[in-house]
Amino acid sequence: MDVGPELGGTPARLLLVKLVRTRYQRRDGTLGQREPTRSQVIAQKVKMHQRLQTISLFAQEGKMGKCIFSFDKIEILNQKSDTNHSDNDWLCMTWSINDKVYSKPVSLRNVAGTQVLHSGDVLSPFQDYVVCENTDTVIVTYSLINLSSYDWGKQAEAAADFVKKVADTVAPIYLKAAVAVLAGVATGGLGTPGIIQAFAGGSVPLLDALSSKVGELIDTAFDEVITPALKWVAEFFGDLFGGQPNCNGEVFNDYVIFLPNQPQSDLHISKTYEGPQTNSSCGDTPHTKVDMTMHREWDLKTQADWRLCQHCHVMFFNGYDKKGVCALHWVSPITHAPLQVAHTAMDFDFVLPYGTPIAGQSDWRFCNKCNAMFDDGYPDKGVCPAGGGHMAEGYHFVLPVAHSPVEIISGQANWRFCNKCHALFSDGFPTSNGICPQGGGHVAEGYHFVLQNQ
Repeated sequence: MDVGPELGGTPARLLLVKLVRTRYQRRDGTLGQREPTRSQVIAQKVKMHQRLQTISLFAQEGKMGKCIFSFDKIEILNQKSDTNHSDNDWLCMTWSINDKVYSKPVSLRNVAGTQVLHSGDVLSPFQDYVVCENTDTVIVTYSLINLSSYDWGKQAEAAADFVKKVADTVAPIYLKAAVAVLAGVATGGLGTPGIIQAFAGGSVPLLDALSSKVGELIDTAFDEVITPALKWVAEFFGDLFGGQPNCNGEVFNDYVIFLPNQPQSDLHISKTYEGPQTNSSCGDTPHTKVDMTMHREWDLKTQADWRLCQHCHVMFFNGYDKKGVCALHWVSPITHAPLQVAHTAMDFDFVLPYGTPIAGQSDWRFCNKCNAMFDDGYPDKGVCPAGGGHMAEGYHFVLPVAHSPVEIISGQANWRFCNKCHALFSDGFPTSNGICPQGGGHVAEGYHFVLQNQ
């Protein structure tokens, strides 16, 4: 059987499909089994094609972060079908990563493990994600639809048809919204990469405008295209299951937007949706209470080879042959002139994040004179043991503070800013605060930093 064209040209021989008997619901509420139908074969291959599409999307080089959207709890307050029948709900999700789109339908089960759903049921939690960069705009469009008036095979085919229509409709929304928002900005004929970059470091008003425009276009898409498409899908098959009233259709739909570099910490959403009810034979309108979480895992760019100097106690970069200049004072026994001493590494190898919008303090830089980490956020550049103030070079580091919502797999606390020399030093020694180039020991001020080490 050739199903290649229905799968966007994917050769059938490349798809490993496991065909199993499927359950169906008899009119008396019991479950029976039947052999897989052609519709089920197609649905299985559609599912496999979507999985391969997802794997291909996730495998893009350099895409290390994730946007994760979780349905923590879905509670059916009032089902879509009449009280003599049950719901079979499908969650249809479409992810847009800037101008790239993928989608999937998922058959939901209650916590007891069955797809036969009734009012009062709580559904099993569900989570999905895409791999993306920190600066990507990610839009999740989701619809819950009931298809219980069809048998299982037709449900899968109908859900696949619907989610494909949604994907086709929302695919151009990001670029349309971006172009509309940037219309008043001198873009210089930006192409797609330039438009994406324009929002990557965008101001709050610019990102708010993008979010508002995306929402407006999605609302219009549902009103004019997606809802009519769902009505067509819900009524496409003439032979409804067991002669029951046609209660197929929308339970609820909505969307969320992961703006560039957001959210900094988890965003919890709780909503109660009231869906439409177009068939009076199906009873009251469906009501569903949903708890959701938006979570972003950062594409952390890090630099290793940062070490603690055993003499002056500052954090210095140990990746060069020359180890910088330490504040330890040595005097030549011959000339009695002061000698510059290099840092001496001890303890852990620290891995520090840079160019990453994690919660923490930014403006920490490498000094190209002494090799130490210093706070470049002041007009005064502190005191460098090599003479004068520190001189910044290289990456812009962001250091996690003790209360940051950042996962530190293995970290060391008690790293502090010295208000005399502006270097980052370890304040964890009980008897010494190291050696400050301005004289005496370092003096701690401000945040307590927790730094990851290998």
